[in-house]
Amino acid sequence: MNQSGIKKSDALSEKLAGLPDSLRALKISIQNEALQPNGELAKGASFKDDFDALSGLVEDNEAAYLMVRQDSGSFVFVSFVPDTAKVRDKMLYASTRNTLSREFGTDKIASTYFATTKAELTFAAFIKQSAEEDKPYTEKEKELQDVKQAEDQIHATGAKQQIAPTGAGLSCNISTSAQEALNVLKTTSTSRAVVLQIDLQTERLELAEHKEIDIDNLASVLPKDGPAYLFYSYVHEYEGSGITSQIFLYRCPDSAKVKERMIYSSNRSSVTQAADFKLDVRYEAEELDLADLKARIHPPKQTATAGFARPRRPGKK
Repeated sequence: MNQSGIKKSDALSEKLAGLPDSLRALKISIQNEALQPNGELAKGASFKDDFDALSGLVEDNEAAYLMVRQDSGSFVFVSFVPDTAKVRDKMLYASTRNTLSREFGTDKIASTYFATTKAELTFAAFIKQSAEEDKPYTEKEKELQDVKQAEDQIHATGAKQQIAPTGAGLSCNISTSAQEALNVLKTTSTSRAVVLQIDLQTERLELAEHKEIDIDNLASVLPKDGPAYLFYSYVHEYEGSGITSQIFLYRCPDSAKVKERMIYSSNRSSVTQAADFKLDVRYEAEELDLADLKARIHPPKQTATAGFARPRRPGKK
């Protein structure tokens, strides 16, 4: 399965169909939603010297793949993803690596090497990493690890950009109907839900659902599969007063594809900015747990020593 939705371009297909024996390394980049050939290195005096020259093919802050031909004819698949690369690029390259392996031919790849700096693109560093890998990651394990790290970085930085560009550099705009529905939530006098989803083809935030609904039925407005953003104006009484709690839910089921997870996660903070009103509760989950959500809206009151109260001394009342 293609986890990211990225496919090889016609140009790359033609290049792979006729790789000359004189080629030592081929650089492949993700451009315009496709895998594209983006540079090459001719064979030199030795594999060692040529490997040391790979740093000249890459940029400090840009991710890339390198297919490096060994003297035996098999290839080393180099995944170059700098720590300083854009977060969405990290996720996109992590989730596309398996796709490129299959398109290139897994039988042609002898090993995979991961580098994050130009200094690591040396023969000595390659040999050292190969020797230290007592139990190397499978491609799937490495892919999931890289995507998780990139998601964590998004969460840490808050992703404060405007509705974010995707890994391919496209922008995700909000539709008029989606914006109008969000505006209604600012002044609604009844409990009302707005569900938004990103059209992955057009990179556009679209309105999926807008309706009055009781909180106990809230799960019914969420799509059966795939990620979604839910804004909910919860109009209710609490301790004798009428209040409105503004709730934001980001739901991403475990079954979501890596590209979906990447795009939704990186745009989450920006989508809340599009709402342009104060959110009382922000909730993220694979599935909606109604009891947990209600507890977040009105946390149960606890005494400072609840659950950890010291036993009273004998004779004390």
